[in-house]
Amino acid sequence: MAKSVLHLVYSLGGRGSVPRRAQLDAEVALAAGHNVAFVTDRVAGPVPTGVKIVTPRRSWHRRLPGLLRELGAMLVIHFLLRRYLATGKADVIVFHDSTLCWPAFWNARGRPTVYMVHALIRDRIESGANPYGAVRAWLYRQANRAGLARATHIVCVSKYMAQLAVAEGADRDAVSVVPNLLNLAEFDASYAPRYDVIYAGRLSVEKGVASLLSALEDLDPEIKVAIVGDGPQRGMLEKRAAGAGLASCSFLGWVDRPRLRALLASSAIQVVPSLSEPQGVAALEGLAAGTPVIAANVGGLPEMIEPGTNGWLFPPGDAAALKQLLEKALGDRTHLTEMRGAAKRSAAAFDLTTMHSRLERIYL
Repeated sequence: MAKSVLHLVYSLGGRGSVPRRAQLDAEVALAAGHNVAFVTDRVAGPVPTGVKIVTPRRSWHRRLPGLLRELGAMLVIHFLLRRYLATGKADVIVFHDSTLCWPAFWNARGRPTVYMVHALIRDRIESGANPYGAVRAWLYRQANRAGLARATHIVCVSKYMAQLAVAEGADRDAVSVVPNLLNLAEFDASYAPRYDVIYAGRLSVEKGVASLLSALEDLDPEIKVAIVGDGPQRGMLEKRAAGAGLASCSFLGWVDRPRLRALLASSAIQVVPSLSEPQGVAALEGLAAGTPVIAANVGGLPEMIEPGTNGWLFPPGDAAALKQLLEKALGDRTHLTEMRGAAKRSAAAFDLTTMHSRLERIYL
């Protein structure tokens, strides 16, 4: 029997993993014959065909600074949701951002709610890599705990996040794991060497990119490195790379998904040096492209990396250990090339087709 699934998310169609996952979930529900609607504060890019979009006519909150912008967006979504539910149907309400738990609960009126846990602030705080500041971190902690305590179902992106959710007060029986997945058919496994090392992701403190630059300082200066992404640390990292004489380190900025897949496929190895990582979509994309991954042994990354088979793990923030692994990997290009097949095969467990039955069992 077809159900009506209502998603709450900030910036639908945006660049991050959260709006991307919201769209994948919607596509899964549509393919299964269900009806899907989104309530969002703005549409920032392409959205799935066949879904109903509820968004404000004017985005007054976008002019507010910092945390006030998010609180304004939360209120916008609350009033839009209340108006939609006055006439529209929703058998289940799914919220993808922790602060949207309050609009979801205020308007649920007996409907089941699903908290899609993409990250928890406790992880960032305990890793010492909190990019938000004390006030915002406090708000997120309250939202995390409220969502985990009151949601009907809790879906986490990794086993690590599920353990953390239970530690933060979630009912173990309400928690399920459905990782972020990919359409592997979009990835070409052909390898045309262009870069020796690639980093792809946000340039922010929790991503640990500074440790990668430290590891590269004493390696062959001819090693070609691609830094893909943008964020608040970009200027600092560019200056650091220049000061260290890393002339072959190219900062490429944000790129679209097709170009990112091509860059990954043309790189000998990917480094994911995160200090905090709920799952590690960037690492998963690297594996799907057939690129072995050197990743920090943190968060959900060890759930995807099998040392010596599809990549290696190192202690987070340990630039010396990362340097040793880079020397080992780049010193045996034949073995590194042979690992590409294993990397591609390991990504098969995260193919999008496995999501259908998982989500239907949980809340459809």
